[in-house]
Amino acid sequence: TGAEAVTTLVTQDLLGGTMNTASSDFFDQATRAIDKGYAQYFDTLLPTARELIEARIRHAEETLAIAIGATVLLALLFSYLAAGVARAVGDSIAAVADGARRIAAGELGARVEVKSRDELHAVGESFNQVADSFAALVRTVQTSASRLSEASEGLARSSRGIALSPQDQTDAHNTDPAVI
Repeated sequence: TGAEAVTTLVTQDLLGGTMNTASSDFFDQATRAIDKGYAQYFDTLLPTARELIEARIRHAEETLAIAIGATVLLALLFSYLAAGVARAVGDSIAAVADGARRIAAGELGARVEVKSRDELHAVGESFNQVADSFAALVRTVQTSASRLSEASEGLARSSRGIALSPQDQTDAHNTDPAVI
């Protein structure tokens, strides 16, 4: 090859000390070797390098497309799951709020059913316990008020009986035995 010829020439002529080759011949031979190297570079190495670079670019583009696709798929999956969680939480909160409104409106038997198995289920169960306790308290107050009303009526009757004169008491006893 041209490079080997120049190497041989340098070894024999310059390093050997003979100096038989004219400088113009030496430069011509070196120029041909360099031209042949550049030609080989442009004809063989450069197209090969381009092919390798293009293959790497294609591979990088494919990898990027896969990564983008996977990211979009994961984002959609996350959005779907987040929407499901949001809906479940929203439905549970709406059920508790509806139960509270019904109790506030006087429907003391109102209870909530929370279908989830998380903290909101515990909130629903606690709400139902509070509603049960509140309904029992209202029943106790109503019963006590009824007893108090009956006792008050009895006391009023007794008061009226005491206030009557002895003759009026006799007359009242004859007409209304419950007065005394």
